[in-house]
Amino acid sequence: MRIRTMPAVAAGCALLLLTGCGAADMTKQASPFANARGARTVTLSVQSWVGAQANVAVAQYLLEHELGYRVDTVQVDEVPAWDALSQGRVDAILEDWGHPDQEQRYVEDKKTIVNGGDLGVTGHIGWFVPTYFAERHPDVTDWKNLNKYADQFRTAESGGKGQLLDGSPSYVTNDKALVRNLKLDYRVVF
Repeated sequence: MRIRTMPAVAAGCALLLLTGCGAADMTKQASPFANARGARTVTLSVQSWVGAQANVAVAQYLLEHELGYRVDTVQVDEVPAWDALSQGRVDAILEDWGHPDQEQRYVEDKKTIVNGGDLGVTGHIGWFVPTYFAERHPDVTDWKNLNKYADQFRTAESGGKGQLLDGSPSYVTNDKALVRNLKLDYRVVF
């Protein structure tokens, strides 16, 4: 979780940490409640995936119903969210999957963002095949056998190679490098 140094956000984040609990162009848009002096308001960045949206919904509920804050949310992609946070357009990013360049720039160098700590939930990234396929071809779950099945995963988008379907191009992923380094006959398709 990344936060700006603000009392409202600090109090809200403390509660969130104890309880365990597409995108906008932030250069042109901001919450009307961002940086509201003296008001008990918090503006949260909402990422585009369901888990992040759930985190924000829980935080919003707790901040509004338990701490009496007015909460506004703004949907924004991961990297622009760092810029928005640094500029005071949002007060917190509750979920971040690792952007070392942004962390270096804003936390270490500029010191305009403070790391608020981990949420306590560990995400898992992996490759998945449909159950019916894995039941018919149990060896597909070993990456060393993936090329054997590449032709069965070909699509028009994958250009004659097997398709490795990814989420948004803005998500943190190493799939292209993994495909290249493991010499897999697959193309990452977003």
